[in-house]
Amino acid sequence: MNNFFLPRGGCAPQLTILVLVMLLSLTQGWTTTSRTTPFNRQYGSLQAHVSAIESTPNPSSFLLQLSAPLVGLEDMVGSLQGRSYSKISILTPTEIADILAIDGIESVYAMASALTINKKATAKWDALLPVVLKALGVENDQELLKGLPSSADGQDASTASSGQVRIRLQISNKMPIQIEGIGFLGTATRKKLAPKFAQHMELLVNGGADFFSDRKWVDRGMRYLSDEASVLDDEHDQENFELMTVLQAEFEEYDAAYSEERLAVLVAKQLGENVSMPSSTISPTSDSEMDLESVQQRCDLAEEGDVEALTILSGFVKSHKGNMAARRNALAYLGGTGSSFPGNELVFEAVVSALQNEKNPIMRRTAGDALSDLGDKRAVPCAIESLTD
Repeated sequence: MNNFFLPRGGCAPQLTILVLVMLLSLTQGWTTTSRTTPFNRQYGSLQAHVSAIESTPNPSSFLLQLSAPLVGLEDMVGSLQGRSYSKISILTPTEIADILAIDGIESVYAMASALTINKKATAKWDALLPVVLKALGVENDQELLKGLPSSADGQDASTASSGQVRIRLQISNKMPIQIEGIGFLGTATRKKLAPKFAQHMELLVNGGADFFSDRKWVDRGMRYLSDEASVLDDEHDQENFELMTVLQAEFEEYDAAYSEERLAVLVAKQLGENVSMPSSTISPTSDSEMDLESVQQRCDLAEEGDVEALTILSGFVKSHKGNMAARRNALAYLGGTGSSFPGNELVFEAVVSALQNEKNPIMRRTAGDALSDLGDKRAVPCAIESLTD
């Protein structure tokens, strides 16, 4: 039995609590033999419904959104206040007791619609989160964990190197909200997008869209700095410099990719209106004239199954000319189509061509990531050849 159940200095109240917990374990099917696994519940259905997981500005905290309150917290529905739990008692809701029993968890802040899980500084999220979800009764956690930063994603300080920042985008109802950069030491920094995004998000909410239920983080892959970027003596200053540089570049790219007209169409579509971008605003397909917005338009169309749009994007990437930021975004998108277009020759050929022929090292690194995302075995010889780059 773990130490937090042991009475200190013969304290009678704590011994009483210990006895009560043991009685509960006998009468309600709990097990106290191992506190690193969820309680064995033999009664009722206490499975929590976790709808989403979000990181927070505090690297030691994660937010779990709930579609229904935990058993024992039903009275908190509609309240803006929460309750903090750091120790287990007979009054602690079952699922929260399960979470607190996990080695590495420090405390839980509970509300009817969300849980904030706080870990100890030495614990790792990629090891804790699956166990936390299991304690809440989640059987398949892969979809919830998809896109979350972890040490396995190359952001662990012991394995990551400077010159790269992982980017995540927060969206709701397909509307971009803010961006997050995760540095090579694991520091996460967020930046809000231009005011026009918040203004159109407000139009969506006023039109009846649910901001919170559809809010999620999307992994946008790795961004690389140029080899000419500044190198600072202090690694924390270096990480901060890289985060600020990449986040500002991402900010400007999203600003350029979403015109006021495009945002207005996005709002109308999400509210159920049958609208599309006027034909006069569809950007030209000439390689030299493709910009960030035209690439994003083609990505949107390809996402809906438009083969012509995918063909145009592949041709743009394969041309190795035109706006580099737009080309890099198109290249990253093609890599993300791996599961949707597993046998698409145009996509594969375009990504390989970028890896082998792009002059800019940032483009070649992005191509390497895209090729890895495609998961095509034919890419192995190309990857081996690129090791000499």
